Amino acid sequence: MPSLRPPLHPSAGAGVSTGRSRAYHIISYISLVVGVVTATACVPHTRLWGAGAPYEPQSMATLDREAAAELCAAFFLVVIFFLIVQGSDPGYLSIDAVEAFGKIDGLGLLGSEPDGREGGNNPGEDRRDSGEDRCTLLPSAPSPSLELESGTPPAPTPSGILVAMRRPINERAENRRALSAAAAAAPPHASTRRKMCDTCHFAPPLRSHHCRVCKKCVATFDHHCYLIGNCIGERNHCKFWWFLSAQLLGFATCLSIITSSVEGYDGKHTPNYVHTAMSVGPVITVLANIFLWPMSLSAGLMWGTHTVFAMCNLTSFECGKGPARIDYLAGTRDCDMPFGRGVDNNLRTFCCFRDAAWESFTGAVGNWVPVLWKPPGIIVRDSDDWWNHPWENKYYACC
Repeated sequence: MPSLRPPLHPSAGAGVSTGRSRAYHIISYISLVVGVVTATACVPHTRLWGAGAPYEPQSMATLDREAAAELCAAFFLVVIFFLIVQGSDPGYLSIDAVEAFGKIDGLGLLGSEPDGREGGNNPGEDRRDSGEDRCTLLPSAPSPSLELESGTPPAPTPSGILVAMRRPINERAENRRALSAAAAAAPPHASTRRKMCDTCHFAPPLRSHHCRVCKKCVATFDHHCYLIGNCIGERNHCKFWWFLSAQLLGFATCLSIITSSVEGYDGKHTPNYVHTAMSVGPVITVLANIFLWPMSLSAGLMWGTHTVFAMCNLTSFECGKGPARIDYLAGTRDCDMPFGRGVDNNLRTFCCFRDAAWESFTGAVGNWVPVLWKPPGIIVRDSDDWWNHPWENKYYACC
């Protein structure tokens, strides 16, 4: 009997190609770590070098071993978590995984029920006649052309250029507001699947998305991290959070060291030190601050953002695109948190049940099945239960 499986795309079951090897990303990140540690160590007269008066020479004899051990341990932890996340499986979907998922939601490989009917269709929706790839974003409205209908365009003036630049920005904002309003008024998504992916040849579970870089569908897709060279999804999002935490700790350690510098604060220097301090010491300190502070703030922002995502069961993909661009968020608003089930349940799911490390505790290694996410349904925005609806309830709304 011939197989009923659809033809497999060459990249759907093979190794993931991100365009650059794992060694490239590892060497690049370790080089960045070495640069950060070097910039921190080069700042003169910090607690790493025993501080002391600015005119006192510093050498390995004045090195504070406790501060040096603290700095090395922090970035050793960063590299360890980087290696854990880099190259990890974010939840790449295969035909076998989707077939195993079908035993839970009762739908076939293409998202249809066993009798051939399309599973979970919205009223009036016919997926068979739709050529839209469910793993791609909903198309945005095209911007109107700025070309003149006839005649030779006049020479642009500075004010005309500003108006021309401002017009498409305003039109795109209006289009997005219109799409958001239409998505909020649309009937809720009714299926546990997205539309069939034209590349992978199956209908992936809800919240999945096809990564154009990895060339695979990823369960509970968050984003593709170019720094790590890996997708972040259902099976490694928790590991990624721990990597961000270690990275933030490393930057905090560096900042605590460079801000302890006594450069420019002690007036007891010798005439010989005045020349040295004015030409070298403060310059190195300023350059180190310029190098480290922006990266530290970015690391803190990333850590805070993904902490909020973990608490409200949200992803970067859903937060960035919103109901206007994602089909399964139809009927919701930007800040509805449609998959949230209370902070405690969200954290438990994020830290345990979704991560691949949980398999080692349950003994289910090699038998991974994507999480069955229920469609958002009707969003309750005026609930008395503020604990399970911490972002928007009867008493307050965060956005």
